[in-house]
Amino acid sequence: MLDKSYFQAEWEVGYEKVTSTLSTIVYPNIVLRYGITDRFEINTEMNLLSAFDHSVSPKVKTRGIEPVIIGLSYELLQETAKRPSIIFSAQLAFPYLASKSFTASYYAPVFLVIVQQPVKVHTILGISSGVFWDGFSKNPSFVYNASYTYNFVHHWILDAEFFGFINQNAPLRNAALSLAYAVKKQLQFGFTAGVGLSSAAYKSYIAINGIWGFNTARNKK
Repeated sequence: MLDKSYFQAEWEVGYEKVTSTLSTIVYPNIVLRYGITDRFEINTEMNLLSAFDHSVSPKVKTRGIEPVIIGLSYELLQETAKRPSIIFSAQLAFPYLASKSFTASYYAPVFLVIVQQPVKVHTILGISSGVFWDGFSKNPSFVYNASYTYNFVHHWILDAEFFGFINQNAPLRNAALSLAYAVKKQLQFGFTAGVGLSSAAYKSYIAINGIWGFNTARNKK
């Protein structure tokens, strides 16, 4: 969670091989977050991407913005030495706040419960689960995530994730590894690589990303 009055922008540029004939380039994914209080924040997310269909010749390219997402997060239980932090997160994708090629059929909500617990000084474990709708089907999917974050050397951060989706189709299971360098609290750059672990998951993913933020509250004289 962000501190009160803290603004943070997160960006990512990446390439995803979805199947042997379909790939996408995201340039960029932008997430904007703002702390209303130390336990409540609002956020918005936007994806500008190009999708390439290699099943035909010449290949078909579709470029545009996916439905814009607006959301909020609230820390239900604050972290202590003996208990984890528990956060509720809700987001809503608006089908018509998108390019014509990426307009969805329905509003697409996402509801997550996130649990995080520092194990040692340099280690954080996290799990999350919830439900989401993709905007094209009326049926929801169950989503889960398990993460391990380790701060090592000086300013370096290693993050490993295992995540997936379960719905009426074949399950999607993925894993990703990220390495980031924190120049300071407000500035960070990183690299992420991911791979699909099930037949229905995307084949691979690589990206560069970063974080930039600042405290919007003016210092009192």
